[in-house]
Amino acid sequence: MCLYWKRDGKDTVVVGVYVDDLLATGTGAAAVDRFFASLASLSIKDLGRVSKFLGMRVALDGEGGYVLDQEETISDLLQEHGLTNANSTLAPIGADCYEVQPIDSVQLEATSTNGAPTIRDFQSLVGSLLWVARCTRPDIAFAVHKTTRQTHQPRLHDWKLAKRVARHLKGTKTMKINMQPKDVRCASTKLEPFSDADFAADKATGSR
Repeated sequence: MCLYWKRDGKDTVVVGVYVDDLLATGTGAAAVDRFFASLASLSIKDLGRVSKFLGMRVALDGEGGYVLDQEETISDLLQEHGLTNANSTLAPIGADCYEVQPIDSVQLEATSTNGAPTIRDFQSLVGSLLWVARCTRPDIAFAVHKTTRQTHQPRLHDWKLAKRVARHLKGTKTMKINMQPKDVRCASTKLEPFSDADFAADKATGSR
């Protein structure tokens, strides 16, 4: 997505653009209206106040902020990959993700005649998980990152890891992100990084 902004008198208009979808906001309603009026010559349909954008449900929280979730997107993901009736998991990843895969572990094929998962099935599931993680579920980012390491030559073990993340989403698909406005000046904003990494546990890479 590209983000553009424009000064309009004392107001500022901010526009997010993703392919042919626009999401506009600003410090004043009149400024936003003028922005859309300037696009009147184009074939653009104003859908009003946003309620859904790129698979994300958007709702006002009543306190000047927004609540985002992807419950519908997650439900579609589960149905597409035959996981609607799968058991949910409490965590998106387990200790088994660090285990070294046996040399003779089953590698996924490009095609399948017996219903076994294919390379394309794996790539499709991982792609869907990446989108959910990027938009509203940063809590699954690490688990999804683990699955992306084998997108070209995935094995059955990798497929199970990806399914586990999806099963975790099934049990937590109603989780939401609440975006609250804060009266904080950029100059006084302090970033505090934290790390909780245990590379020694990764038997596959031997990282220390």
